[in-house]
Amino acid sequence: MEITVNLVLGVAGSIVATLIVWIFSKWIKREYLDKRRNNKMLIEIGSKFYNEGLSKFHFSRDDYESTLSTFLDTANTSISIVSISLKVTQEEGRLTDLFKKKLAQNEHFIVTISLINPNNLELVKLAADTLDIRTEKLHSEVVDMLKDLLTCCQQLTSTERSRFKILVHDCFPMGSVIMLDATPTSGLIQLETKLYRSPRNESFGFQLTRESPFFKRNYAAWNRIIRDSKPIEKEDLVRRRIHNFEKAKQK
Repeated sequence: MEITVNLVLGVAGSIVATLIVWIFSKWIKREYLDKRRNNKMLIEIGSKFYNEGLSKFHFSRDDYESTLSTFLDTANTSISIVSISLKVTQEEGRLTDLFKKKLAQNEHFIVTISLINPNNLELVKLAADTLDIRTEKLHSEVVDMLKDLLTCCQQLTSTERSRFKILVHDCFPMGSVIMLDATPTSGLIQLETKLYRSPRNESFGFQLTRESPFFKRNYAAWNRIIRDSKPIEKEDLVRRRIHNFEKAKQK
């Protein structure tokens, strides 16, 4: 009787052990296959990004590795910026000092800045609504930055001034861009997109640093904005009474 009970228990134990091993092996196999599929997907995504020239993705401004002035200082031949107001924090430093330094160091260096046209009040209001700030505040930001740039320009030599272009655009691009040493086939393009009615530090973006069809499309599109932009002089920067404009829009 005791032998029979032990035999039954032994068989049952073997069955349970076999069942556990079978379940575990199935789990291991599924985990392996899932991991293999995930790795394959990551490799495909990485390969796609690489082939399209994408070298970095910034999920917010916290992902940037350096301040704006430090980043711009890496340019060797040119800086091109298309932005709304080019608002920078005190920690990022005075960009005009950097521009003066780059233009003086290299007689072929070119700086091109295009900001939203502050005299196009409907466009300023549209941009302000998107950024979730007051129209008057954004208008003041743009005017102040343009005045700083124009003052900087006046402090340059005549040859340096010819290589410093201060422009305004009357369109509302999908975001802003910085292009360093950019040509249709080389250089760096850093694009940033604003989230609707969200803090500006939550903007996301990416960098393109290799030749690809995507690189060329971005280079061409952002340069179209620059070509469509127009120069602005200090006397053009009239501080308008924005609240009167707002009232007129409501009538």
